[in-house]
Amino acid sequence: ALFDFTPKHYNELVLSEGQIILVSYRHKMGWLVAQDPKSGESGLVPEEYVRLLR
Repeated sequence: ALFDFTPKHYNELVLSEGQIILVSYRHKMGWLVAQDPKSGESGLVPEEYVRLLR
């Protein structure tokens, strides 16, 4: 994650700067479905808050 993200809705995932998440797919324009591998939690994250690594 490039920045901290505080969810505004129940289906969004909390992000902390530097956090590594697993992205499953693009949900809709500007949003990704992702999972935190440490906690197992999943949800939507804003695409501009993450940098994709291959």
